[in-house]
Amino acid sequence: MHKRIVAILFLIIFFKEPIQSSENFIVLKVNNNVITKIDIDNEYNYLIALNSNLEKLDKKKLYKLSKDSIIREKIKKDEIEKYIGIDNFDNENFETIFKNFYNNLGLNNEKDFEKYLSNYNLSFSDVKQKIFIEISWNNLIYNKFIDQIQINENLIKKQIEEKNQKKSITNYLLSEILFEVNDNENYEDKISEILENIRDIGFEATANIYSIADSAKLGGKLGWIDGDQVSKNIIQDLEILNQGDLTRPISVPGGFLILKLNDKKETKVKNNFDVKIETEKAMQYQTNKQLDKFSKVYFSRIKKNSFISE
Repeated sequence: MHKRIVAILFLIIFFKEPIQSSENFIVLKVNNNVITKIDIDNEYNYLIALNSNLEKLDKKKLYKLSKDSIIREKIKKDEIEKYIGIDNFDNENFETIFKNFYNNLGLNNEKDFEKYLSNYNLSFSDVKQKIFIEISWNNLIYNKFIDQIQINENLIKKQIEEKNQKKSITNYLLSEILFEVNDNENYEDKISEILENIRDIGFEATANIYSIADSAKLGGKLGWIDGDQVSKNIIQDLEILNQGDLTRPISVPGGFLILKLNDKKETKVKNNFDVKIETEKAMQYQTNKQLDKFSKVYFSRIKKNSFISE
């Protein structure tokens, strides 16, 4: 009996490494980063944790989505480390954004968030690092392009003053899919494919697959948008929609945009508000929109110059 136990232990020890290595293997390389199957599995779980509707997806599609997502993260991380480093972000600002992140998932504190992640076999520290990379990327884009932002302060101030004369304003609860049509793709076929996916698996899951916007990981959710902050051509589309309807594909810098109207409401305008404060808010909103465009263009450029092998 003793010899049999020793023999069994020997087999366990001897085959331990080969068994583990067969479960994990290199899937691809991004620049100098090795991405393994476990890395993609973790990304798979992370995306589902952010949006449970993704579980409706075909597993092959979700696997590809997870692979594409981690490729984007590695490319961003490499670029960040060239300029500002991952550890140079203001910690206080990060904690505020991090709190907003898990609050948007309906969680009240870090302890609840950690428990929530454990349901998906995710490490709290790993997820925190992933969010930190996204914030650091935004910080990099800000530093590189803030001097190129063009805002007409006088025009914005005039619009705010006109708003002060209104009795109410329409607010829209929106979700988005921002997509590209590559040279080897047909525009009509791409739209048909996206609309078919929306019918089959829903808008949020389709946003996860096709949208190139930062909102993609959250199912394209944009939250409540002040009607005065939306361009006139988009407002014209939104005004004729009912709850749950979609806009036509709208040509915008960086691709094409489909918006979903989740809800809308009329909000009474508090007359005699501080025009200066409201102007600053509107300018910040416009700044963020322009930085988002710079982010997409810049990422597309560095991705083309990245080494990706499978």
